[in-house]
Amino acid sequence: MAKNISIFFLALLFGFATYGQNIDLGIMGGINYGGPIGKVDSAEGSPLAKFEAGLLSSIKLSDRWYFKPSLYFTQKGAEYSQSYRRDTIVEIEIAGIKGEIPTFYRASVSGDVLGQYLEFPLAISYRNKKGFFVDLGPYLSFLLSSKDQGHLRLDIGEDGFITDESNFVYTKALNTFEYGAVFAGGYQFNFGLGLYIKGTRSFSKLYRSSHFEKLQQTEVKLYNTIVSFGLQYSLVKFKTES
Repeated sequence: MAKNISIFFLALLFGFATYGQNIDLGIMGGINYGGPIGKVDSAEGSPLAKFEAGLLSSIKLSDRWYFKPSLYFTQKGAEYSQSYRRDTIVEIEIAGIKGEIPTFYRASVSGDVLGQYLEFPLAISYRNKKGFFVDLGPYLSFLLSSKDQGHLRLDIGEDGFITDESNFVYTKALNTFEYGAVFAGGYQFNFGLGLYIKGTRSFSKLYRSSHFEKLQQTEVKLYNTIVSFGLQYSLVKFKTES
């Protein structure tokens, strides 16, 4: 699938070139900060700083308007922790007599989630005479690899008279596809170098619904929200004749 997206991106550029458009090709790279956003009871999270790098293009539609398809590698993730208390019943046996004792348990979970994506934005851009630009459009991401790993501690009863600890690793918890909206702005110098700041917000859920069904847990709806900034540079600029 990642290969198909790359082929589609190159075919899109070739198609515009065939119809005699002005095309500017370049590279980009930067730092992103953010991660899953959503409401989860008693949970806390800290976004991770990661990087992105790839190819960009700018296809002139008119004097000030451009179509900007891009293709780049990006990472998205966060550290998280959650603790909660629930009532439970413990079965005991004393002198051969079995019984049940009502009590409670405390569960504490900590870990981190990381996804590596091939991202494909399709933005419409407006650029003024001074070189400032604003981009807006949809994007599609394909998940290349992912990992959700952490540690679980379970204490039952007062002072934890029964304690259990374990590590977990989920490699197929995240959705394969992600889609959403991208909004960006920046400045393009005449000699090819540019600066950008960009925000992306997913409309698709981070986790698969089947992941929570397998764990027999209530589904948690989280959405990637990322802010990134970096540099871009035009490598090739050409004009084809119709």
